[in-house]
Amino acid sequence: MAYTIQIQNFKGGVGKTTTSINLAHALALKGNKVLLIDLDHQGNATKGLGYQVTETTPTLFHVLKEGLDYKNVVATVRENLDLLPSNRETAEAEEALQYERRREEILKRRLGKLDEYDYAILDCPASLSLLHINALLFAEEIILPVRSEVWSYEGVEQILHSMQEMQEVFGYQPKILGALPTMVDNRYNLSREVRELLIESFGEDRVLPAIRTDSNILNSQKLNQTIFEFAPRSRGAEDYQNLAEIVIKQTKQANEKQKKAKGGTKQDDNQKQATGRK
Repeated sequence: MAYTIQIQNFKGGVGKTTTSINLAHALALKGNKVLLIDLDHQGNATKGLGYQVTETTPTLFHVLKEGLDYKNVVATVRENLDLLPSNRETAEAEEALQYERRREEILKRRLGKLDEYDYAILDCPASLSLLHINALLFAEEIILPVRSEVWSYEGVEQILHSMQEMQEVFGYQPKILGALPTMVDNRYNLSREVRELLIESFGEDRVLPAIRTDSNILNSQKLNQTIFEFAPRSRGAEDYQNLAEIVIKQTKQANEKQKKAKGGTKQDDNQKQATGRK
C-alpha cells in the first residue's frame, strides 16, 4: 500500500504546494510510483504540473461527490508520477459532503490503500476544512512547511491543535515526519531564530533540513516545471532531493518496524501452539 504524506500549514505562502510538487517528483525520479493528490480547490498543484482541467475533465470532485473510481481520474504527468487533479469544483464537493455519514473518512473510503503506488503526497488547503480533516485521517505522516516568519509558525500551532482534536475524537492522528523550514536565508537572524523555535517545539530530530531560498524555484513555477526540470543542479533541487532521501529512509524504517512487529506476533503464536502441544 502507498505511504501517505500530508503537506500542511494553515498559513499560505509557506511553500506548501511547492514542496508537494517537488517532493513528489523527487520520489518519482528515484524510481518510486507516486500519486500527488491535489486537495485544494485552487488547484495550484494541478496547474503547477501543467495539467489542464476543462469542463469535461474528471477531478477530485467526481471522486468525492459522485463516487467515480479514482483510477479513472488520475493522470500521468511525469514518469512514475500521477496526479489526482483538483479545481474550484472541489469546494462544491466539500460543501455537499457536509451531510454525508462518516464524512470525515470519505477520502479514505474512496481511495483505499492505493496499492499500485509507493507514495501518495497530499497537497492540502491552508484552512481548517473537511478535506483537511479527511487528510489527517488518511495520512500516515505529516510534513509541516514553515517559512522563516512568526505567522507561519502560528499556522503550524493551529494544525497541531486540530491533530490533537482528531486524536481525542477518532483515536488517530498522523505521525509528524517533521517541520520543514522553507525559504531560508541564513544571512538573516530570523531564519536561525525560527529554526531554534522549531527545535524547541518538535525536537531536533523532527526539524528537517531547510529548503533554501532559490530564484530557480520561483522561475520553474512560471513554466509549470519542477525544480528538477528547470534547474537540476540548483540548490533548490539539492534540498528537495535531500528531503526525498529522508522520506525514503523514514519509510524503510517504518516498514522494518511493522515487519518486526508482525514477525514477533507470529513467533509468539508459534510458541503458544508449541506449549499447547506439550
